[in-house]
Amino acid sequence: MQFGLGGHAYIFTVHTHHQFCFVTGGVDVSDVILIRGIEPLHGIAEMRLRRNNPENDKLLGNGPGKLCVSLNITKSLYGIDLTDKRNELFIIDDEFSLPDEYIVQAPRVGIDYAEEFKDVPWRSYIKGNPYVSKK
Repeated sequence: MQFGLGGHAYIFTVHTHHQFCFVTGGVDVSDVILIRGIEPLHGIAEMRLRRNNPENDKLLGNGPGKLCVSLNITKSLYGIDLTDKRNELFIIDDEFSLPDEYIVQAPRVGIDYAEEFKDVPWRSYIKGNPYVSKK
């Protein structure tokens, strides 16, 4: 699925933790976005139960493995069409946008092995957002 059609879920495992990616490229092109963190807005009670964390909402999604547990994203959702609102997991365009000055571009996290790509600013997050997984 990493080389599949954009708009689908690519889910893989690192150690014992699921990782959720949004495929953005065309067929046979490896273009995916790893979702590293979320700011919980809805379904917080269910997320707290899944994470066994009733008090600190920042810990519900401040890392790719944590957000998968909180959102119940498992390999059963591998390949799901994220553009279809009838599916269990989907992404919608609510037309929310921010001016460029609110977006931080930084190197990715945990890829020291990536040689010439380890310092490339392919990571984006909202400046000052307390739900960012790592700064």
